[in-house]
Amino acid sequence: MRILLQTSTFGYKTYHALAKRIKEQFPETIFGMEAISPAAEKFHKEQTDIEYEIFDMGHGDVNEYEIDFEILRKFEDRLPHKSLWRSIAVNRNLGNAFLHGSVGYESEYSIDRDYILRYYSNRIITIKKLFNEFKPDIYIPAVAMGGFDVTIFCEVCKENNVLYLVPDSLRVKNYCLFSPDHQITFPQIDDLVQKLINNKIELDKTSAEKLFNEIMNELEDPDYFDSKNARLKKVEFRGPSHRIFFMAGAISYYIITIIINNLLMCFRGLLKG
Repeated sequence: MRILLQTSTFGYKTYHALAKRIKEQFPETIFGMEAISPAAEKFHKEQTDIEYEIFDMGHGDVNEYEIDFEILRKFEDRLPHKSLWRSIAVNRNLGNAFLHGSVGYESEYSIDRDYILRYYSNRIITIKKLFNEFKPDIYIPAVAMGGFDVTIFCEVCKENNVLYLVPDSLRVKNYCLFSPDHQITFPQIDDLVQKLINNKIELDKTSAEKLFNEIMNELEDPDYFDSKNARLKKVEFRGPSHRIFFMAGAISYYIITIIINNLLMCFRGLLKG
């Protein structure tokens, strides 16, 4: 079995732990890694648990590429919504000008049509080459990457009959789910629930009820693993003044961030000029 992994700045240790568990169960598994997060480089060079095949996914100078319209046309035809530009909006940086309902990152090329198409067609070529070289059976992407690659990897997996499995954490210790698409849906659960609702199957719920009771008890424990995640804690306001102070701080931070980013963009422009 050949498994291709994608790492992220914060998730590389989790994926390495996952790879180790897979290796224990399936010792013959070969692991590849499409590029490597700078934050993870030192870690992966020093660890001796798994020998990864690491591939260079750098794009170099995009302006040197030609736009391959034939590749783009064929790729667009495979997309469910038949829109290349809709998938470009997924990129929070380069596709910033096409975002709606969310805030992306500034890019000097976000309105440069030719640059975007050069970059996109090159990524399709690079990712297809990676799959041809490594020939994975399973691809496990990192979560929340927000680039063109998300759509491209998903479609290339379909084209090559490669399992696309996105791990998603649960509010239950030591359990996770794998989704077969980049929307992180779980059709296997939807199907099972519908069958249970419509009484099409009978299922012993004893273990599920036991797990549910364990979760309820653990949630009351101050040392429960999820209780330490500040993002999952409820913010309680002591009164109207506290609420106003909190909102003012958040708005000020957002405005300052925008000003700093604009200043940096102007400074980069002056340096290039």
